[in-house]
Amino acid sequence: MRIWLYILYILLLNLLLSVTQAQEAVSIGGTLFMLDGKTPHVFVPVQAMSDGEVKVTTLSGGDGKYEFNNIKPGVYHLRCQTLKGYVYYSTRNKKAETDAPGKAVRAAPGDSIRDINFYFPPFKKGSWKNYDTLDGLAYNIISDVHRDLEGIMWFATFGSGISRYDGNKFTNLTTKDGLAHNYVFSIHSGLDGTIWFGTGSGVSKYDGDEFSTFAAESELSGSPVRDIYRNSNGAMWFATLGNGVFRYDGNHLANLKVEDGLAKHKNIVPFEVLRKYGRNNTGLAKRRRIH
Repeated sequence: MRIWLYILYILLLNLLLSVTQAQEAVSIGGTLFMLDGKTPHVFVPVQAMSDGEVKVTTLSGGDGKYEFNNIKPGVYHLRCQTLKGYVYYSTRNKKAETDAPGKAVRAAPGDSIRDINFYFPPFKKGSWKNYDTLDGLAYNIISDVHRDLEGIMWFATFGSGISRYDGNKFTNLTTKDGLAHNYVFSIHSGLDGTIWFGTGSGVSKYDGDEFSTFAAESELSGSPVRDIYRNSNGAMWFATLGNGVFRYDGNHLANLKVEDGLAKHKNIVPFEVLRKYGRNNTGLAKRRRIH
């Protein structure tokens, strides 16, 4: 009998706690507007932050409205995520501020706060075009993207060579055209307009007419070249997998390895952080701006 009374006591205590929490829960809501104060921003992420941390995230609806329900009482800073970063809630001139943290929203237990509205410019309109093998792309897995000095786009593929796009059509180049290897990891332009390609077996150069293998008699030839970088002096650097880093100053090719002070790691890719392009396995997506 005592056990059942104890269980009943626990259930009633939990029920009372739930009711208390529900009574103290806070809700905050509003609408995301463009600067005209009428047109809504739809499906935009909105976040409530407290103590420098994101506590909850939601999306604005098709009418621009958003709402946070059943959150704890406290002091919150609200922000929206846009293409250019975050904009924070502010009442000043009905404009969203880009400098954190913006105006604080203070929510006491049980508060239902409304009209926490945002006003910021529309996103740039545009359309996306997806390119894949059906459009002439050599392969749908892209390892690097490069725009040369003449505005030509080059795409390195993972096993099918290179695709060159002049704005109208793709031209595909492989080992049959003189490329060192069909696995291409990186692309870079030299000062003279020569295009350099880091492949699964050394470096290929393209002068606009034909390919040639760079330093064919050196250790660089045959090494997987994961990245290429040209410094301000015009020297070319080549990062390899397992064979260190090579530097070419226009006259001499030097190989730097662990014994020269390089970090003790076989997989060396030191320049990859300098060039981050969108990469996926479903082809390419291009955004066209509409004026």
